[in-house]
Amino acid sequence: MNSPQTQLAFHFDSKRLREVADKIEEKYAKYNEEYLTHLAVKRLPRLLENIRNLSLNQNEILAFAKGLKNIDIRILTYEFPYHREEETTQLKIVKILEHRYERFIGRRLWDHFHVYPKDPHIFQLLKTTFKIENDSFLSLDSRIRSQYEEAFGKEKYLQEIAKKIGYEQKKVEESFKEWRIQANTKLETLLWTYILMFHIGRKEFITREGPAQII
Repeated sequence: MNSPQTQLAFHFDSKRLREVADKIEEKYAKYNEEYLTHLAVKRLPRLLENIRNLSLNQNEILAFAKGLKNIDIRILTYEFPYHREEETTQLKIVKILEHRYERFIGRRLWDHFHVYPKDPHIFQLLKTTFKIENDSFLSLDSRIRSQYEEAFGKEKYLQEIAKKIGYEQKKVEESFKEWRIQANTKLETLLWTYILMFHIGRKEFITREGPAQII
């Protein structure tokens, strides 16, 4: 048994300390916008550089994805899409996020979808999302979730969503709430355009919406 006078040896290992700090940062981070923005400034440039340097070999991309920290996956998702990157780099990022899918990715991409509704890479990731996720995703009704999965399986997915919403037995604005379409977004405006294109000739639709809403 050590006496009270015994001096304990202390060895300072900066590398080990950094590893522990990284683990604490990853485990307890709340991933709010301010936090992710702060981390992206530090980590994203090197992360993107490493992705650019990857070949197009799928095994190499998936091995790289497997080795990434959870926080790096969230940063890649948070900063999506990457329109300034080469198409090959964007495709590699999509592969990485598909391979490391978690619900944060689906939720974040749903927000991005409202800003960039025609982005093909957001479409691809949401197509994956609706294949993987269950009915609790976005708190959607199971019927609506199934219709989204069907719509994202089509090339003209926006038109498919618009057709389905237009056939709902309620006003479009009510359906938008149930389908989790956010108000005053590019997606909402685009869907309204397609809904009118497909349903303006249907008497039932005109009666339900009312001339004032349509005009």
